[in-house]
Parts: sequence; structure tokens; C-alpha cells
Amino acid sequence: MFSISKDRSVIIRGVAILAMLWLHLFNILNNVALCGPMASVCGMPWAHWLTAACNPVMLFVLLSGYGHYLTRERTSFWQLCKRVGRLYVVWWVVLAVFVGVAQVMEPGRYLGNAWEVVGNALAWRVTFNAEAWFLFPYAMLSLSSKALFALLDRAGEVVTLLVTLMIYASCSWLVKDEQVQALGIPHSLYMLLLYGRLIFFFMVGAWMCRHAGSFTRVSLGRWWLWGALLLAVVVQCLVRREMMYVWYTPLVVLLLAHAPLAPGVQRVLTVLGRYSMPMWLVHTWFAYYLFKDYVYALRYPVLIFLALTLVSLATSWVVMQAVRPLLRRL
Repeated sequence: MFSISKDRSVIIRGVAILAMLWLHLFNILNNVALCGPMASVCGMPWAHWLTAACNPVMLFVLLSGYGHYLTRERTSFWQLCKRVGRLYVVWWVVLAVFVGVAQVMEPGRYLGNAWEVVGNALAWRVTFNAEAWFLFPYAMLSLSSKALFALLDRAGEVVTLLVTLMIYASCSWLVKDEQVQALGIPHSLYMLLLYGRLIFFFMVGAWMCRHAGSFTRVSLGRWWLWGALLLAVVVQCLVRREMMYVWYTPLVVLLLAHAPLAPGVQRVLTVLGRYSMPMWLVHTWFAYYLFKDYVYALRYPVLIFLALTLVSLATSWVVMQAVRPLLRRL
């Protein structure tokens, strides 16, 4: 039941990147106001109401925990470093492309401070593209995965999951803007809190991998799984609480891992999954920083979403064509 095939993992990443694009397009009401009139659900525009069901970061982290645990025996620390290095190469190419475009469109907007450039290149302080905040904490998570799995083996599953759940709850509270400002949290501690916030879902992924063959396998032909997924989405959108993601995220992964898919949908989600990381790093340059007026000029949420998906995918393909020769050297 808890098994996730490699192909399904890619498909779930495709769903996660779609959730991320929807979230970043419609989670801010000021941006939703740029759209045309739309129906309301529970007193909110429906596009904004749906964003509560979008938790893409933790979907990616859970899948990463599953994959890291699955390959832990044959992956050395040096290989983990190479994986992280590949992520940074993609990030550096994205930065070079879009900062270059920004310099043409708005000379002097970026590159004014050398330390700021370094901070963005390391993803330590992402002032150029705030939605890339995930990169540095995830790199630390990947590099520390062997130590985390050793803790899981030594302390046991129950203790590890309970402790990391408490860490998640504490870090989620502390990284809120009002707490950061009220407590005067320094940036180095803030980055540590972001890292701590990811550990629980990473360990849930590892736990699922440990028990991949322990329960009865769910048949891929059972369409009721889509009904269960729809119910989970509606409940999450109605409740709208951070801690609900603790059950919601693993449930979504399990349902998507076993729900039947039409061949055409499967092919589309596979392509999106393969390009999910560069799409993550490029989409907000279009949606927020450089071409926002053009994106929201489409007015209708579905058209805006489709346009951003297509332009992000096409740009990611171009980026990866430039990156692949560099990655072969790592």
C-alpha cells in the first residue's frame, strides 16, 4: 500500500508543480483581484479557496524522503553532494537568464550589491526570487539524510516521527512573518527553522519506504480513490489549518500513487514531473517579477494557469538544454 513506483513518483511531482503554480497565482488576494469576476466559495473567490489544498513543498519533500531512503545503501555522501550540485547548476543558469532579461528590461534592478548576488547564488538569501527559498534548506536536508536515517534506526519510528512532528509545529509557528519580526529572529536561525520544518515530511517519506510492502496493495483499477482524493481536497479547503497538512500530504501521495490514470493524462503529468524543478525556479519570474501584467491580463483563472504552465514548461525545456552539458561533468 505504501509503495510508490518510480514512474508514479514522477507523476506525483507533476501534480505537485501544478499545485505550486496554482498556489502562487491565486494565494494572494491582491493578485486574485486582477482576474475577472468569479464565483465565491465560503466567502472567498473559488480560485483562492482552492489554494488551501495546494501544499507542493511537502509533497516534494515526502517523495524525496522516500527516494533518499530507498537508495541510501548505494548512495555515498559524495553522490549526495553531486545531486545538490546539479540543483545549484540549474539555479545558476536560471538566475543568469532572468537577471540578464531583467537588466535589459529594468537596468540596475539587480546586481547592485555583490553580497546580495552571492546570497542569491547560494540560495541563502533569495531576494531576487523569494519562491526559491526551498533550495538551501532542501540541500541541507539531502546532505544530512544519512544522519537522519541513522536517527530513525536508532530512536525508532514512533519517537522519531513524534519528535520531528513537534519540530515541524514549532518551526511552522516561528517562521511566520509576525513571529520573525516580534522575536527578531536572525536570518541564520530562520534558515535553520526552514530546514527543521521540512524534516517531518522527509521522515514520513522514509517511513513509507520502510513499510512499502507491509500492507495489502491497492488495485490501480479502483476509481473510488479519486473520490477519496476529492473529499480530502474539500475537507482541507474547508478547514484551512496548517497542521492538517500532517495527514493531508501523505494521504494525497498514497491516493495518487495508486489511483488509475488515463494514458494521456499520465503522459502529460510525467513530462511536468520531469521538468518540475526548473519549473519551480522559473515560474515566478513570469507570474510575479518580470511579466506579471501579461500573465494576469488573461483575466480568467484557468487561462492564466494554463498560460503560466505552458510558458514555464517551455522555458524549463530551454534551460535544461543549456544545463545538460554542464551536468554531464558532475
